Amino acid sequence: MTLDLYYRFVCGRIHHPFYSMMLKKSVCLFLVVFLSLVDLSAQDMELDKLPVNSDYSNEIGPFYQDSVLYFSSNRRKSFFVTYFDQSGDKLYSLYQVRQTPEGGWTKPQLFDSRYQSPFNNASVSINAAGNVMVISRGRGDDIKSIQNSRYGDLLGIYQVKYNGKGWGKASLLPFSKVRDHSFAHASISPDGRYLFFVSDDNTGIGKTDIYMSENINDEWSEPINLGKKVNTPNNELFPFYHASGKLFFASDGQGGFGGLDIFYTRQMPDGSWADPVVLDTPVNSGSDDFGYYLSDDEGWGFFTSGRNRSDDIFRFKQGWPSFEVCEPQVDDGYCFTFYDEGPFKSDSVPFLYRWNFGDGHTGDGLEVDHCFVGPGNYRVTLSVVDLIQNKEMMVVADYPLELVKTRQVYISCQEVASVGKIVQCDALKSWLPDCTENEYFWDMGDGTRIKGETIQHAYSKSGIYNITCGTVNKQTGDKFCSSKQIEVTR
Repeated sequence: MTLDLYYRFVCGRIHHPFYSMMLKKSVCLFLVVFLSLVDLSAQDMELDKLPVNSDYSNEIGPFYQDSVLYFSSNRRKSFFVTYFDQSGDKLYSLYQVRQTPEGGWTKPQLFDSRYQSPFNNASVSINAAGNVMVISRGRGDDIKSIQNSRYGDLLGIYQVKYNGKGWGKASLLPFSKVRDHSFAHASISPDGRYLFFVSDDNTGIGKTDIYMSENINDEWSEPINLGKKVNTPNNELFPFYHASGKLFFASDGQGGFGGLDIFYTRQMPDGSWADPVVLDTPVNSGSDDFGYYLSDDEGWGFFTSGRNRSDDIFRFKQGWPSFEVCEPQVDDGYCFTFYDEGPFKSDSVPFLYRWNFGDGHTGDGLEVDHCFVGPGNYRVTLSVVDLIQNKEMMVVADYPLELVKTRQVYISCQEVASVGKIVQCDALKSWLPDCTENEYFWDMGDGTRIKGETIQHAYSKSGIYNITCGTVNKQTGDKFCSSKQIEVTR
């Protein structure tokens, strides 16, 4: 059985994740038509469908470095000979396209032929130093051997090193030389220390699981399954390890919006993984969304979505306002101590001082504590009461009291949380009467930024974190933000 390298099977076009890749070829002509740029907007996020997409093919698995976008596509690459899988779908090849200084894109070109299989090619990932590249591709180079194999064209992970003058020879990683299952969707960490990938190993948890290997003394260790926090009985795919330590991946078994959705998790100090957090719309949708790439500053990136007729690559850009100072939020309390120096004197009439708070309650004494139920306009009086006749003798104080809610973004969030457990916060109690249709921008204090009125997050380390949340008045441009501390324990 073979891993369908970019999981079109989940997108409703192929209904199970593995199939025997018995190849056939077809002779015909092909016309490539590029899609025009489509601009979608939601939650102040700019979302553009790239012009590299085609109506007649799938473009998936984006990876970006040094102004070059690498991706895989099953567009026809030959006018005369094209290979198909047994379901009649064209196989995938690797492409690259360069972004121009003006923000446009050059015409897609086939990736270096030295590193491409004649049949199936999955993904490219390069470390931050630019000297190690990992490629997911089919292991077979001969169509007859693939057709005669009971397993078809299994996918493997190849490593290529930069030798100072150019990229060297591709070598198949030892752990992906097994005969009966595939390895694909490899993502190397920016520092080159870790490798994350997908396999259909039948000893795993689900149909496809995410594994990790560590580079020790220039050798990749035996893969470790990330466990049941990440992997489900269904499919986990397309891992991408970000410089922040977040591992993004796609899953159709973690819940979400429907089909494949994009999640992120973090590794805990004990080696376990935090509860996965689903990304919000418009990145995730009711269709299949996968193949996530995020820039180092988390301001922009790419992902693949099947929300249109085919799988397409989208570029997103966060619309994130800056907030200069976010003061600690105020917890509105309507409790006060009322007191007076007591100017009334009498040697013959017993009396007491009585406060009337204008809310149906009274209190006796020169100093009284009282809590109002909430904001409002109250009239507070202090009277001298004749205890014999039980009647008011005189009013010694009389004044209006207006209580109002603090105009602020209000953060509702637990004050103590546990490492690796999801924390849910919201801004539902914010009081901004002149702001409508508010967008809320969260900084969780650990380098993570999230957008939404209600959000979820999991911390990977214990400590005290300062959460900030802000919003912008769309009519006036005025900004409001507040902060709140949360303690995260092991």
